[in-house]
Amino acid sequence: MAWLVRNWHLKLAALALATILYTGFVYSGTFTEQTFAGLPIRDIGQPPGTFVSPQQLGTVDVRYRATATAAATAETFDVTVDLSAYDMSRAGEPQALAIAVDSLSDDVDVLGYSPNTVSVTIDPRETRQIPVVVEIGAAPEGLIIGRPTLSVRNVTATGPASVLDQVDHARAVVRIDQSGLSVSNQFVLEAVDVRGAVIGPTQGVSLTPDTVTVTIDVEPAETTRVVPVRPSIIGTPAVGFAIDEVTVDPPTVTLEGLPADLEPVTGINTQQVSMAGLAANQTFETELILPDGVSLAGPGDTAVAVTITVTPTDASRTFLVGAACSNAPAGAACLPQTDQLAITLSGPAAVLEDLSAADLTLILDVAGLGPGTHQVTPQLPGLPEGVVPQGISPATVTVVVQPPATPTPAPG
Repeated sequence: MAWLVRNWHLKLAALALATILYTGFVYSGTFTEQTFAGLPIRDIGQPPGTFVSPQQLGTVDVRYRATATAAATAETFDVTVDLSAYDMSRAGEPQALAIAVDSLSDDVDVLGYSPNTVSVTIDPRETRQIPVVVEIGAAPEGLIIGRPTLSVRNVTATGPASVLDQVDHARAVVRIDQSGLSVSNQFVLEAVDVRGAVIGPTQGVSLTPDTVTVTIDVEPAETTRVVPVRPSIIGTPAVGFAIDEVTVDPPTVTLEGLPADLEPVTGINTQQVSMAGLAANQTFETELILPDGVSLAGPGDTAVAVTITVTPTDASRTFLVGAACSNAPAGAACLPQTDQLAITLSGPAAVLEDLSAADLTLILDVAGLGPGTHQVTPQLPGLPEGVVPQGISPATVTVVVQPPATPTPAPG
């Protein structure tokens, strides 16, 4: 017996280790651990007379262990949130409620899940009477639209209190046909807010009744249309002038006629007005050209006034001109060493067109300069209004100032 109890603690540890290794070997081949993502949350225990949007419950990811022969599906798990835990004294506020996940299969064990809570907002469901409003789309021209008659003037709106506060009225959208037939049909109602945005069933709002019968008398009528007057301009202004503005009085006219005749008319042209050679602002009297089947509404005059405003255009021009000395000392000679200079002028094209090199002389002012050679900057005085020099080449001119010659003494 001594050999049995010898080192008994070592033998017991070896037996335990063998048991653990065997158990792990068996289970490693029998069970698998996996994660099932995106399981939808089902609500239970919803307080009566309340609204909960299913979209706010979301999903959870469940980590589970299953036998090798078990196939886990979405139906394997029961994912719930108990809404009875919601504090209704704080209705309309988001509150975190615990999520519960249970396995419905003996071969699948839930190891954990995420998230553990979900934020839920529960609203008490209320009802309210709201008016019915008919919205008529753009009606075809040439029709007289009567006042709508409704089968009901108010309907009952039911929904969560926080959403119902936004509902302003129930809207029936009616379109008038081009045929001009009177309307007497049933239309679906939709709840809208003050801005006209639809508040629909996805937000928990329903209407009772949800349809209304709308009757509208439609009659044909004469049609009028306001269109712009388009002046027809031909020719070009005088040289050195460009069009600044063209105005017409009146700028618009009101036409009347059948809808089919008025539909293609987007503007009324005038008889042609020529601005050939125009060098000043001028007003022309001309006539409107009316399409067939169209006339002016009321006792209108087909004559209009077209005013054309022109403005001088800017241009540039280069001239070759000579230079002359100014303010030379008495008796002294002033000799420019450059015969011609190039000067570029800019200004109204019409003014530059009338200038010639003979009209321009560059001045070399040698006032205060003694005998010798000097660099003088040329100047160009007396330019017409609006004309300015852009550059002179060369920028300076070499000038030689010679003193007066000494007179030769007469013989004695």
